[in-house]
Parts: sequence; structure tokens; C-alpha cells
Amino acid sequence: MRETPMAFAYNATKLLVIIRGNKFNLSSFIYTDSLGTELSHQGNLITLSMIKDMVNGQHQAFKQVLQEKAFFKLDIPSELLPSIDINKLIDDVQCKSAGYSFLDNARNGLNKYKDSYGVWLLSDPARRERFSYWDGENLVWKPDACLSLLEAFRQCELELAPGLIFSAGPSTRGTEFSRMLLRDLPGASRNLGIVLHHVSINSTTDKSSHQRFIDHFVPHIPTREWALSLLQYLVIIRPFAEHLIESLFSHQPDVVLRYHHYLWPGIKQTLTSEDLGLQLGRITQKYLGHKYKIRFWRSLTVRGLSGSLCSLNLRLVASALSCASVVLLVHF
Repeated sequence: MRETPMAFAYNATKLLVIIRGNKFNLSSFIYTDSLGTELSHQGNLITLSMIKDMVNGQHQAFKQVLQEKAFFKLDIPSELLPSIDINKLIDDVQCKSAGYSFLDNARNGLNKYKDSYGVWLLSDPARRERFSYWDGENLVWKPDACLSLLEAFRQCELELAPGLIFSAGPSTRGTEFSRMLLRDLPGASRNLGIVLHHVSINSTTDKSSHQRFIDHFVPHIPTREWALSLLQYLVIIRPFAEHLIESLFSHQPDVVLRYHHYLWPGIKQTLTSEDLGLQLGRITQKYLGHKYKIRFWRSLTVRGLSGSLCSLNLRLVASALSCASVVLLVHF
């Protein structure tokens, strides 16, 4: 007549299900106009035009940092900013082979750009002497200079990542965004893909997926401008970064794997949610007047997407996305 351990576990599980099912969060956003273009959050006014300025302004900031850090304040050659027709990109969603990405799909023809940055870097004698030397048989990269260049690439990524979050509207959690995959790993699908002819950063994990032990597929689609900047970075800069890592860290396969498979790699670790949060806070402070991190952004674009608040996100992305993408965004 005593409760068994199994009965206790069963009853506790059922009680947790009931508690979780009854949980909800009250919205902290209040609309201050009838058109749904401005709202108040704890006394701070946020308008749609402020968010639009943030998306566009951060894109300009990324291009400036890219020019300063990766191209040493020189004009970026036009051939290193290729015009990629995203509508024609092909993604094999059935392929789960380790290391696969639509970037490497021969039908897309993007591999022709992978040597572009290295050729440009070595084309100038001063840069060639700064980053490399000839040992009589092979070109050898100078570790100190190349590590500084890899750090410069990381600074560019710290400007790129927040722009993708802001322009896509709803966002995944910071911990998942930081460890997203560029290429497939055994047992783990890549997060970057093509959905309805749009570049999409696909989320697979959220709170409900942990509760139900199933993975979800939630696409996050940035604007065309940001998507093109991401692709240009990945086909021009990333292959050279991977080459440097393979040359300097051939004895550390974990570092090589990180740069080959992860979207936001680093020598010691992938992008951390703390670093991402600091960047988001800096940018929102500049454009929205207060430091907001990813939790706030998720609340603004996800929890508040009920009734008229849905228009805040849709008006932000509709100017750059086709009707099919907007329908996809709403559906998921």
C-alpha cells in the first residue's frame, strides 16, 4: 500500500505536464498607436522605423568593418563581392552526408570563389611578405600575422551575426544560434540552407522540443541584402580562414573541424552567447536607446506576435521577402 518509485515518477511527470501546459507570460509591450507601428516597453518607445534603421544601419556597419579588418581599409575589389543569384541556388535537403552544404554543391558553382581572397592577399608584395614566406619549396604562413587576421575575421562575424538576427525578425535562442552548423555533422543537420529560394538559418531546438523530445524545423529568413552579405562572406573569406586553420592547427583536429562545420567558429570555441549578447546590447543601445539582448528581441518578435503585433515583424521583412517567404514565416 505504499507508493512505488515508478508510481512517484509517473505522477510527478503528469503534474509537470499540467504545470507547463498552464504556464504563460504576459506581454510587456503596449501599443501606442492604432497602426501598430510603435509600442512601449517599460516606458521606452520603440517604433518600426527605429528597427528598420537598425537593420539598415548595422548592414553599413558590417561592410565598414569588413573593409577595415579583412581588406585593411582598401577598397574591396568587385570580384570579391560577387553578385550571387539566390533564386538559382540548389540545396539537396535529402543529403545528410557529413560535410555537405549547398555552398559546396557543384551545380551552384560557388567553389570558383574559394581561392579569391588568398589570391588577392598575396597579390601585393607587402602583404605577401607580412603574412608568408617562401622556404625554398613551399609557401609558409607566418603564425602571428595569420592569427591576427583570423581574429579580424572573427570581428567581422560579430558584426554579421546580429544583423542576421535583426533582419530575420524572430530568432532562436542565443545558445542555439551560437553553435549553429554550416555543414552537416554525423547525427546533426546543418542549420544554414535554402528554403523556398531564400537563404534560411534553420532552428531545430526550442523549449517545446526539449519537452517532447522532438526536433522542430523553424526557418529564420534574413533580408536579401543580409543574405547576400552572408553568402559573400562564406564563399570568399571562410575558405581562406579554413585554409589557414588547416595550415596552423593541423595537429589540433578539433579546431579544424570547428572551422569546417560550424557557422560561427573560433580557435578556442564557437561564438558564445555572452559575446553575442554584448554585441546585441551595443547595437540596440545605438538605435533603440537601450541595451537589449536576445531574450528581449525574442519577446518582441515571438511572444508579442499576436493580433496586431504580428504586423511589426511582417512589415519589417515584407519589403525584402517574397510572398512565399512571408507565408512560410507565418506558418512556422
